[in-house]
Amino acid sequence: MNSFKLNDHQLEFVFENCETIFIDDSAIKFMYFTTKGESFSWYAREHEMLKSIEIEEFEITLDITDKKCFHHPYSTMLTWGGTDSIITDGQKCLERLKICNDITHLYINGTCYHMPWYYGKTEDKDLKLPIYSNNWQENSEVTNSNGEHTLNIKIKPKDNTIKVR
Repeated sequence: MNSFKLNDHQLEFVFENCETIFIDDSAIKFMYFTTKGESFSWYAREHEMLKSIEIEEFEITLDITDKKCFHHPYSTMLTWGGTDSIITDGQKCLERLKICNDITHLYINGTCYHMPWYYGKTEDKDLKLPIYSNNWQENSEVTNSNGEHTLNIKIKPKDNTIKVR
């Protein structure tokens, strides 16, 4: 078994609406995923090949006590976080992670990992637009007897069919 460190000491989650949230490695208590295969596509704008890897099942447990460990990219903090404060942005990122069911992929050291996905669809009541969700994603928040506050995100197919976005 080989080990490696995270570049910049963080993971990058990307959501259905293209929002991106960075998670510092100090917040990761546990992470496990298995992969299925690789796919390659030409990215014409950058003139390079993109490699992505399909994830079969994914689980992560995050220590959510330090809000500074969660943030949008600095260039989009005002857009997605609606703030220029790292603490306030961290709170907004945690709120998003707690209620999300639309993580589409994960970047680790520049490599893209696509989450297994099973479409669910609802409609935004105000805008009348479809909102897509992953029916296989489950989130749970736990506070243990030591006062540690964690968030567990699990994405696992409920049958033998694996669908990837």
